[in-house]
Amino acid sequence: MTIEQERRAQEARNLKENEIFINALAKLRSQALEGMVAADATDANQIRDHQAMVRAIDGLTYAIEVVILEGVKPPANVLP
Repeated sequence: MTIEQERRAQEARNLKENEIFINALAKLRSQALEGMVAADATDANQIRDHQAMVRAIDGLTYAIEVVILEGVKPPANVLP
């Protein structure tokens, strides 16, 4: 693991712990889910647009977790 990976992991942790960022993502995701429910069932484009927003938000959340994990020092190999 490099110093750059550790720095990026810390920045990702900061995002994950940032209340404003977390609330913004949650609000966007909630609005997209509500939009999907309210969408005309015959309007596939509208439904896909809302699904794409949910996927993008979930992808961003996952990417942040990956960056954090890449910066975590592996535990020392302790033999029993």
